[in-house]
Amino acid sequence: MILANALLSDAATISGTSGAGDLPLANLQEMDLKAIYRAMGDTITLTVDLLTAKQINLVALIAHNCSPIASVRLRASNTNNSSTAPYDTGLLPARSNQTAFVDSGYPLEKNMFLSFFAPQTYRYWFIDIVDTGAAYIDIGRLYISNAFQPTTNMDYGLSEGVVDPSKVNRVVSGGKIPREFVKYKTAEFTLGYMNEDETYGKVFALEMACGRTKDVLFIPDPDAKSLLQIRSHYGTMETINPKVAFQYSLYNKSFRIEEIPA
Repeated sequence: MILANALLSDAATISGTSGAGDLPLANLQEMDLKAIYRAMGDTITLTVDLLTAKQINLVALIAHNCSPIASVRLRASNTNNSSTAPYDTGLLPARSNQTAFVDSGYPLEKNMFLSFFAPQTYRYWFIDIVDTGAAYIDIGRLYISNAFQPTTNMDYGLSEGVVDPSKVNRVVSGGKIPREFVKYKTAEFTLGYMNEDETYGKVFALEMACGRTKDVLFIPDPDAKSLLQIRSHYGTMETINPKVAFQYSLYNKSFRIEEIPA
């Protein structure tokens, strides 16, 4: 599993292909996925300046509309020059639930690009997106993050569900009048064998930085590509549970993530 936040990319300066109308680049740093960044045409070039070199192991483009043939290329450097960037992923499918540039069999209106890699320490990140023939490209959220992956994976008992807050009222005749609300996903899990460095250097820092008000990205299995889109949880941490020292230098903590729908 991995657990990431957007604090580094939210503090960065983003430049590149201009957004259309009132759908600017700045929307990539907004938590609301409905506040999209839209670029007209089939090509996007972005430069993300983290202001100083920082350790990064994850880049995600959440809730984008790219087609099965779209590609994303990531590069990184300590100078603002993509052509000489020492880190280069090459072309990757924009829909990361695919294994190649073909449809995965799980067609969705909003998709996600995810690249999780060995840590890289650079200041500038360059993102190139090509979706040949597209009239425009939408992206809901940008994550450039030093994601947390615990030494020991989460405990068995992961719970993934859907909450339907809709209401159904009965009338005098016995019929029903439904009032439909947007459904959202939830995930509940426990990290059971964290050491002190993970507990206080990673989890406590995440709690203090994000709390219940800032978004996080939880992915149970980043290597399971075919179900990556469906099993990714972009949302907020609800019910900040305590960290429990249950053995010498070992801690556990339970999480509940509630989705922010696109």
